[in-house]
This record gives sequence, C-alpha cells and structure tokens, in this order.
Amino acid sequence: LTADFSNIDSQYVTGGESVVNWGTDSVDNNGDGKTDEPAEQGIYVISYLISLVNTKANGSHSVPVTATDAASNTATSSISLTLDNTAPPAPTSLSATAIAGGSIKLTWTASSPETDVSQYNIYRATTSAGQDYSSTTYTVSAGITTYTDTATTDGQTYYYVVRAQDAAGNIETNTNEVSATASGTGSPAPTNLTATAIAGGSIQLTWTASSPETNVAQYNVYRATS
Repeated sequence: LTADFSNIDSQYVTGGESVVNWGTDSVDNNGDGKTDEPAEQGIYVISYLISLVNTKANGSHSVPVTATDAASNTATSSISLTLDNTAPPAPTSLSATAIAGGSIKLTWTASSPETDVSQYNIYRATTSAGQDYSSTTYTVSAGITTYTDTATTDGQTYYYVVRAQDAAGNIETNTNEVSATASGTGSPAPTNLTATAIAGGSIQLTWTASSPETNVAQYNVYRATS
C-alpha cells in the first residue's frame, strides 16, 4: 500500500481550506465514506478537503494523510500547505488618459512590495462606483503597470479601479477610481504656429494651445529639411 500525493489542486490555503488529491495503489473498501474514482494507470485518486481553520498564523503547515486498505494496512504521507489569507498591498497613482483612436490608457505604480503580487485586476464601469468586483474586466501580470482599453465607445465615460491579487487568490479591496471619456475624433489642433530664428543658431517655435485642451496629453513636433 502506498500513499502518494498527486494532482495537488493548490498548495495555498485561503479561508482555511484547500482541496488536495492523493493516490493509493489499493481501493479503500473499509466503509468510511470516502469516494474512490479511477484515475490514469490504475491509480485510485481520493479527493479530500483539508482544513486548517485552527492554525494560528499564515505560513507553511505540514498535513499528514493516512491511507487504509480493506485489510487495514496503512501508509502515511504528508504535504506542506501554505496558509495565506493576507491580500497584497494596493497599487497607487492610478491614472486614465483618453488617447487617439478612442482608446483609454491606464497607468499605475506597482504595489510595494510587489513580491506577493501575481496579477493586477482591472474593473471597469460606465457609472462612478459601478464596478462589479465579482468579475474582472481585464487582467495583467505582475510587473506590468499599464493597460490600454480599446473596447470603448466614442463619447462614453469609463470608470476604472485596479486591484492587486496574489497567487493564493487574495485580492485587496481598494476603491480608488479614475475616469476618462473615449474620443475617437482626436484632439483639436493647435493654432498660430510660428518659427523664429534666434541667436546661437536655434529656432524657437510658438503656438496657441488647442481649444479646448482638456483632452490633450502632449504636443508632437515634426521637422523636415525639405
């Protein structure tokens, strides 16, 4: 008789519980209520709900499991599970900017520290505080601190919240919201452009700002020799 862990569902435990699959080389027929299901290569896999609700702190815990066959032979093995009910820190400095073509660009500063972050979840709504936190709109991996939303409608204002998630599935709960209005028409052009040669061989450009300038992120200057 053997008791070998296989197909571990998760080595992280959140909420005090984790499902662990483990296999034996003998069917358990001792009437204890456990359910055996045939797996590949004739190994019988039994699924258990391992409870760590009585542990006092996050961290690694060794969980022993004993297999017993119909002849009362036993074999014991163990696995290390990590109890993790702590969410990572929130990202900061979230901003949303409408860009050419109707897209909206989000940028933020990574969670600090970011070592416990596995991904960032982006939640979008068309009304302020209207995000559905049970379902993410977009996700990006840890280390990425920008996202361009191209699934927009011209003239629609979108509201965004970005939350950090760790490998155990814990998600922090910040509600810092930013918004931007998608504009597929682009920004109005600046006017009254002039070029003046000045001392030292430089050329000074001046212009009147776009009106309105509320949707302008920057001015691009293009130069040619003919």
